[in-house]
Amino acid sequence: YPESKRAPGEFSKMTSQEFAAEYEAAWNEPPSYLAAAQFAAFCALSQAIETAASLNPQVVAAQLHNMSLHEFYGDISFGPVGTIAMQTVIVQLLEASDANTTPQAVYPDQEAIARFVFPKPTWAQQKCLLATHECSGHGRCTTSGMCMCDEGWSGSTCTERLVAAETDDDIVLRAVAGVLVSAITSSMLVLAIWHLCHCRRRLERRLLERLTKGIV
Repeated sequence: YPESKRAPGEFSKMTSQEFAAEYEAAWNEPPSYLAAAQFAAFCALSQAIETAASLNPQVVAAQLHNMSLHEFYGDISFGPVGTIAMQTVIVQLLEASDANTTPQAVYPDQEAIARFVFPKPTWAQQKCLLATHECSGHGRCTTSGMCMCDEGWSGSTCTERLVAAETDDDIVLRAVAGVLVSAITSSMLVLAIWHLCHCRRRLERRLLERLTKGIV
């Protein structure tokens, strides 16, 4: 039945959501379509009894045969042999990213609140979408139900971040940087040695000048 139908029932005065909420509050589980069907049958019988103002089976049956009841379950009427005659509502689970997603009515047009989507993901892919929250947001589920991780991510659910591999450019840059550092270090060492030698020669010259003056 169209769980997403928002129009209230003619007899029950309830929407699909209100029926589901009350059912779950009473039985601690969401209603299946069978529960909704039984409730709709009760609404039809109650409407027929109230319209007939009688409990006489023949009178109530006559009202059921002539019935056209609009309920959240669907438009209820009965055929010549007493079987229910209502158009089937087709629903589809349009989004598989949330386990609590409600199926949306896609047919017939007067009941549809969403467009029919085809092709749908495979069952394995839908299970992957639900179980892994679409590969933790770092990949996509394949038709076989496996995660194909984005670049830089790994693991069965794409939760493990990979350390970026060193490229050829990185190796060249690291080598050039090493050569530059070595060259700068060597230059500074040479400069320091030159400065030390120059200072030593100046000191020797001054000492020699003083000694020479003292002798003279």
